[in-house]
Parts: sequence; C-alpha cells; structure tokens
Amino acid sequence: MSITMKWGQLTLGSVLAFAVGWFLFGLLGAIALAVVVCLVMGILVVK
Repeated sequence: MSITMKWGQLTLGSVLAFAVGWFLFGLLGAIALAVVVCLVMGILVVK
C-alpha cells in the first residue's frame, strides 16, 4: 500500500478544512478532517 500526496494540488479547500477542524476539534480533528478532504478531492491517493 502506497500513499501519494500531490502537493501542487493543495487548494484553499484543504486549508479551510484544516482550520475548521482545528477550531472545532483541536489538532487531531484538524488533521483527520484535512486528510478526509484531501482524499475526497484526490490530492491524497492511497493505492
């Protein structure tokens, strides 16, 4: 299983997801929410 991050495709959506997650859930929630958004947007690819 490999995980690939497309750094060039990071957008405001993933940054906003991190900020909202931080505000609502703290650091762990921010990371989890940002990972989910990156997976949905195709920025983070798990093969």
